[in-house]
Amino acid sequence: MQRREDHIYNPSFERDACGVGFVAELSGDYKRATVNDAIEMLERMAHRGACGCEKNTGDGAGIMVALPHDFFKEVTKDAGFELPPPGEYAVGMLFMPTDEKRREKGKAEFKKVAESLGHVILGWRPVPTDNSDLGESALETEPVIEQVFITKSSRSEAEFEQQLYILRRLSIISVRAALNIKRGGERDFYMCSLSSRVQLQFCYGRLLCPTRQDVTSD
Repeated sequence: MQRREDHIYNPSFERDACGVGFVAELSGDYKRATVNDAIEMLERMAHRGACGCEKNTGDGAGIMVALPHDFFKEVTKDAGFELPPPGEYAVGMLFMPTDEKRREKGKAEFKKVAESLGHVILGWRPVPTDNSDLGESALETEPVIEQVFITKSSRSEAEFEQQLYILRRLSIISVRAALNIKRGGERDFYMCSLSSRVQLQFCYGRLLCPTRQDVTSD
């Protein structure tokens, strides 16, 4: 047994983070070099759990970057919609079912929840990926990755990120219920992030980052 400390700080609250690093541009400018440094840092942490029993199957790794508005402004035009100014929209990164009917059902449920809270869905964008180097076990569980773009809520005075937190929590519950996702059963829906400030980019070090358009684009 471990004696409990008699003050506010308790050592049991400490947790080790398996391979986390930070790269920052002190000027605050968006620079390609910052992303390149983050990718290199990710590659150097392969020994911290980003690889499994198969050399080409990882257990998840990636980088978080500031929302790349100029990039999104271009690619969303190709997807058939336009974006408002930075700070007026948010981007969600979602792992979606490979079955098209389940995927569309999940999207419809997310839209219903978002609109009930006063948000407007600007559009969806399939994220380009390359699975040619994935191992067998990774391919068996590979999701469809899509991004959703939404506006601020017209019905809430809360700060935008607070609005998004509420939307994320409620929509996860609603979509899981709609897709009948239960503990121990099929789990083919996950919302990785939903923010007006940052975006998650999932890659597996040198294996996947060079093939990801969203990561390699200037």
